[in-house]
Amino acid sequence: ALLFLIVPFTLIAGPDGPPAGDPGVSFAGTWNTNWGPLNITQNGDQVTGSYSGRFSGTITGTVSGNRLSFSWRQPNGEYGKGYFELSGDGNKIIGRWGSVSSDSNGGSWTGERAAGQ
Repeated sequence: ALLFLIVPFTLIAGPDGPPAGDPGVSFAGTWNTNWGPLNITQNGDQVTGSYSGRFSGTITGTVSGNRLSFSWRQPNGEYGKGYFELSGDGNKIIGRWGSVSSDSNGGSWTGERAAGQ
């Protein structure tokens, strides 16, 4: 009888969520944003990406929950910070960007996941 009690417990006891370093949500893919295309690669909670359009540059950041906090840099030397929040369905990002040490003083940066992503 003791074995019967242990086996079901073992079967239902499992991780309470994604493994450490895995945010459980994905920002990876191509996004059509108000500043132009944004391509994001995600490995666990670490993100890298590039954007083009009116401006071009790169982002690097970390995902925590449904939020991606990032730093951006452009070839002309401009840089700053920003953040995106992922919608519940995973198809929209809503965020802001800022210059130098601000993550919001530049304005909104929003987008939708490109078709087929």
